Amino acid sequence: MTTITAAGAWRKTGPGQYHLVDASGQKTGAWIEYSGGKWHAMHGQRRVGAFDDIAQAKGLARTYL
Repeated sequence: MTTITAAGAWRKTGPGQYHLVDASGQKTGAWIEYSGGKWHAMHGQRRVGAFDDIAQAKGLARTYL
């Protein structure tokens, strides 16, 4: 089970990319990227949803932990 920190849980890892990190700062399998005018929730290398709102993408990405 992955422990998520309350503050600083999302770390910028590249242009338009943010990874959810665990308490030790290691990347989890959940991340988001901005592409084509949408925020995409990602799990591994698979897109699992596209949103205009970054908060919605982050919320969906968290569900894949």
